[in-house]
Amino acid sequence: MSDVIPFEAWRQEKEWATEKQFVQYLSFEELEEWAERIFKPFFTSKHLFEHTIFPFCADIGLETFLYGAKQSRLLAGRSEETIQAIWRKKEHLLVAELFDFMSYWSAPADGSELGYGCEHFIDQWWHKGFQCGKKRQRLKLWK
Repeated sequence: MSDVIPFEAWRQEKEWATEKQFVQYLSFEELEEWAERIFKPFFTSKHLFEHTIFPFCADIGLETFLYGAKQSRLLAGRSEETIQAIWRKKEHLLVAELFDFMSYWSAPADGSELGYGCEHFIDQWWHKGFQCGKKRQRLKLWK
C-alpha cells in the first residue's frame, strides 16, 4: 500500500520542483547587470548597493520571473491580454514594494525616475519569465 500524502504538501512539493526547473533558466549575472544599470545611479555607496540593494533586487527579480513563468501556464485557456491584465494587479504591489525599499535607501531628487526604473525592472523580469514559460510549454517540458 502506498502512503497517503496531504494534498497541500504534495502541491507545495510540486511547485518547488517547477520553480527549481525555472531557476535554471535565470541568469543571476544578467539580473545583477539589470539591477546595476537601473538602480546604481541612485546610490553613491558601492558597499550599500552590493550588500543591501542587489540582494533585494535579486529577490524581487526572482519572484517576478517565477510569477511570469507560472502565468504562462494559463495560455492554454486564456488570451495573452487577459493574462497581462491579471499580471497588472500583482505588478502594482511588487513595484510599490521595490519603490518603497529603494526610496528608503536612496535620496533621489526626482522620485518619478526611480519609480519608472522600478516599473521597468519588474516588467522586464516578468516578461522574461513569461517567455521562458511559453518556451517550456511549446517544448512540452511542463510536468
